[in-house]
Amino acid sequence: MAGNGVLPAAMINATVYVRDATPPLVVAFDIDLSVRQAVVRFNEPIEVSRFTVAGFSFGDVNGSLIALDDSSVAAWDALWMAVTINIGMENFASLKLLAAPLAANNTLMAVTASAFYDVAGNAA
Repeated sequence: MAGNGVLPAAMINATVYVRDATPPLVVAFDIDLSVRQAVVRFNEPIEVSRFTVAGFSFGDVNGSLIALDDSSVAAWDALWMAVTINIGMENFASLKLLAAPLAANNTLMAVTASAFYDVAGNAA
């Protein structure tokens, strides 16, 4: 270390530890049917290994929902606070057939409680 001395660090215990008990939230989403992808953003890092695409559904204001049961994760951002989902061909075809055409002001997303967890293990 080029002659720089390293001093031993004194370890101390925390006096109080409060576990993260706050469930993660979806804060925004975008859907782009021209490339068959959706991006879902969260308020905190998500546990990648416990993420379930089939727990997400997209639909219209008439209440029609299409579960993403043939879709898959395309990518995570560097901090795992957003996921890009490739919308499978069957889901894509079903979304195109909704009674109300999907647009920014009438596209809805539903999520099951066990679709994602934060890194502390809290379910959505």
